[in-house]
Amino acid sequence: MIIKLKKHKKQHANNCTLIIDKCSILFPSKSGDEHSAVLASSINAENAGLLKQTNIRVRNYTRKYFIPQFEEYGKVLFFTRPKYPSQAPFGVEFNPTKLGKEKTNALLEFIYQHFFFGDWKAYAEQATLSRADVSIDVLGLDIRKAFFSAPGAKTSQCFHGVGNRKQSEIHNFPGNKRLTIYDKAAERRERAKKDKTIVVADIPAAWTRAETNLRKCGMLRNLINLKNPLLDFSIVQRTKPEGVDQDLWNLLCLAADNTCFENVLEMISSSALRNKIKKHQAAHPIDGWDANKLWEQWPEAVKNSGLIDFLSNLE
Repeated sequence: MIIKLKKHKKQHANNCTLIIDKCSILFPSKSGDEHSAVLASSINAENAGLLKQTNIRVRNYTRKYFIPQFEEYGKVLFFTRPKYPSQAPFGVEFNPTKLGKEKTNALLEFIYQHFFFGDWKAYAEQATLSRADVSIDVLGLDIRKAFFSAPGAKTSQCFHGVGNRKQSEIHNFPGNKRLTIYDKAAERRERAKKDKTIVVADIPAAWTRAETNLRKCGMLRNLINLKNPLLDFSIVQRTKPEGVDQDLWNLLCLAADNTCFENVLEMISSSALRNKIKKHQAAHPIDGWDANKLWEQWPEAVKNSGLIDFLSNLE
């Protein structure tokens, strides 16, 4: 027998968009000679003005560069001279969303022209994705009007100086994933104070971002098959269940500004009340937040990023 539950009205969010916000690609090595060859090429490229050395920290690499050709699209890093011989001789880190598909292809073409020796196809097909930031922009959602849930995760908080409003919530999951939830609208308004290219009037009043920081994502050629990292995370409305005291509810919502929803429930001694609130909240998800449905956007996001275009051009 199938029981149909009454459909609740969803509020506070009207759009969810999935993007690849940042990535790091490592290119493999077949011999120690390639390490020295890449380093020599990077020095030559720096002398020619194609690279600009920077002190930005990149784990396990000692020589880092900006690529001036792409500087208007955010920080595009090239790094080489690994600390250990077993590591890839070089890699790149950039934001494919800022670059766009055309410029991402131009960047990979730049890498091919200046730092590859021998069989391009053999190298490129073995390229690995050491980091991928997969972000969901939830437009219309005020971060202070939702409960966030990530069972088993640790949390830490960050606040604005004015009004002590919550800015971010970080969930550290076992393995290779970290999830950050933050007030993207507030971040953009803060950045606009220094970056005059940002038009404050164009920033949505309510804009929340949920960003998964994934590590060791495997071969770049398999990016489209990446498993959904959102299944153990959810966002629900803060709607008071019937029969719950308003003052108690206000305190629970206040506590939720400092932790995630399951930790708030643990503060309640009555198991009956805990279960009542939990069931009520489960029936009130944020409009548009369906992890499985959202992940259907992933193949298109990969296609739009331009990250795997060069692989199809190797034949």
